[in-house]
Amino acid sequence: MVDVADRLARLHGLRLPALDTGAVLADVAAAFAAGLLLAILVVLLARAFLRPADSPRRRLLADLAGSRTLPREERLLAQARLLRRLAAEIEEGEPVRAEDWPGLLDQRLGTDFFTAGAGARLREALYRRDAALDPESIDRELTRLLRRTRLRP
Repeated sequence: MVDVADRLARLHGLRLPALDTGAVLADVAAAFAAGLLLAILVVLLARAFLRPADSPRRRLLADLAGSRTLPREERLLAQARLLRRLAAEIEEGEPVRAEDWPGLLDQRLGTDFFTAGAGARLREALYRRDAALDPESIDRELTRLLRRTRLRP
C-alpha cells in the first residue's frame, strides 16, 4: 500500500486555470448581445400592446381609403371633410375657419399642397362643377402627407 505521506507529498497546491482573455471577452459579448436582444424584444412587444389601436392618423387614412369607392362629387366632398378634420387634429380640436385651414396645413406640414398644389385644385373643384380634377392624385398625395404626419392621439 501506498503510504499516506507519499500521497500527501504528491499533492500540489491549488492552481487557477490560465487566464484566457479571449474566452472572457466572448462570454461578456454574448451576455451583452443576449441582453440587447431581450431589450429590443421587450420594446417591440410593449409598442405593439401599448400603442393606441385607433390613432387619428389611422382613422384619417382609413376614411381616405373608404372614400375611394364613392362617386366623384361625393369623393371630393369626403376628401375636403378629411382635410378639415386634419386641420382640427393639428390644432388639437380648435375650430378652424374654412378660409384658414389650407394655409394652416401648408404651414404645419411644410408643403404647398393645400395653397398651390392639388389641395388648392380640390378647393376649386368643390365650388365649380367643370373643374378638371383627378381624385386619385389627391388620394395619393394625401396618403403620402398623412403617412409622414405625426398627430397626437
